[in-house]
Parts: sequence; C-alpha cells; structure tokens
Amino acid sequence: MSSHSPAPNELTLDQLRSFIVAAWTYMRRENPAFTDLPAEADPILSLARLEKQVSTSRLKQAVIQAAKDLIALFKQMPAEHIARLEKHLSAEGAPSLARMLDNTQSRIDAILQRGKIRSVREFYLLRDYLDGEGNAGLSSDAKKAAHSMLEEFKNRPLD
Repeated sequence: MSSHSPAPNELTLDQLRSFIVAAWTYMRRENPAFTDLPAEADPILSLARLEKQVSTSRLKQAVIQAAKDLIALFKQMPAEHIARLEKHLSAEGAPSLARMLDNTQSRIDAILQRGKIRSVREFYLLRDYLDGEGNAGLSSDAKKAAHSMLEEFKNRPLD
C-alpha cells in the first residue's frame, strides 16, 4: 500500500510555499505582465523577506493568504491554462490546484458542520466563501446559518 498522504487540511508550510513558488513561476512564464511587477508585489520575494521577520505562525498565515490570492487568479483562467498549470505544479512537486481547492472546501465544510467559527482565519475563509461563486450548492438555510456564524463571531466579546 502507498504511504500516507496527508489530508487536504494538513498541508504543511513547505507544501504551501512550494505551491506559491511553482504557481508564481508559471504565472510569470505565461503572462509577461507579471514580470514587470515591483519587487514588493512578487510573492516569492515577499515570502523570503517575511521568513526573516515574522514567527512561523504569522508566516503560515501570510502563505495561506498568498495561496488564496493565486487561487482566485487561477479560477478566472480558461480550462486549457488550468491544465497546463496542473502539469507545471506536478512537474515541480507542488500540490495541485485541485488539492488546494479541496483543502479550502474541507475547511469550509468543517466550519459549517461545527456551526461555530473558532478563529479570525476561519472568519475570513467563510466570509470569502460566501462572497464567492463556490457557495452555489449551499441551501438558503445553510447560507443563513453561515451568515449568523459570521455575525456571532464579529460580535463576540474580545478577551
């Protein structure tokens, strides 16, 4: 039997970083406009800078956000670009776009099933999900419950 493959919600910092590096490399190769961005807009350079300045926890938050930003860009791409991207990610040994999307969906599903938001990261993840196109499969009751969770979290007493 094959070795254990981590569940999508168990992506490590290194796996997330490898996705960003491979995805950004692909974007720069496919779209010359991305080569002219200032250094502060380059996620690879930004990550290298952050690694020296922040804790591992804050770095992982930044890496997750950078991955989400790239995924949002990729969702707008035609299917043939996605297919080439997936081949590039595979060749680089990075998590696939499908894996990254599964990771996000499994986290959303866990929040909805639990019925409670536990962190600021979960708050933004659920909010972005409800604001996006991916929530079309949710019933109106589930959407109402999710919006209630967001309100409850926003109005919670701060420690």
